[in-house]
Amino acid sequence: MKKQNVLFVLCGAVLLLTGCAAFREAFDESPQKREARIARRKTRQAEESKRHRFNDPVHDMFKVNNDAPILPESSLSPYERQVLDAHRDMSRRDVEHFRREGERARKARQEWVFGKNPFD
Repeated sequence: MKKQNVLFVLCGAVLLLTGCAAFREAFDESPQKREARIARRKTRQAEESKRHRFNDPVHDMFKVNNDAPILPESSLSPYERQVLDAHRDMSRRDVEHFRREGERARKARQEWVFGKNPFD
C-alpha cells in the first residue's frame, strides 16, 4: 500500500513538474503567430465582404458572375421604380394575407382540440 502511494505521488510530481510546461508549450502561441493568424482572418473577412454587396444565401449557392443592382436606389427609371414598388406592396399584402389565414387556422385547430377559450 505504501509503495502504491509513493508511486502515485512520484507520478503526480513528474506530471506537475514536467508535463504541464510541455503541454502549455505545445499549445501556446507566440505573439507573432497570434498576430499573423489575426491578420490572415482580417484579410479573409475583407475579401469575403468585397465579394458580394449583399448577403444572400441563394446568391452563395449559385455562381453568379455579375452583381446587377437590385436596390431601388440604383439607376432605375421612374416607371421601373413604380413597378418595383407596386410588386413589393403586392408581395407584402400576400404575405400578410397568408399570415392572417394561418393565424385563423391555428386558432380553429386550437379551439377544436382544447375548446373555446372562456377568457376571450
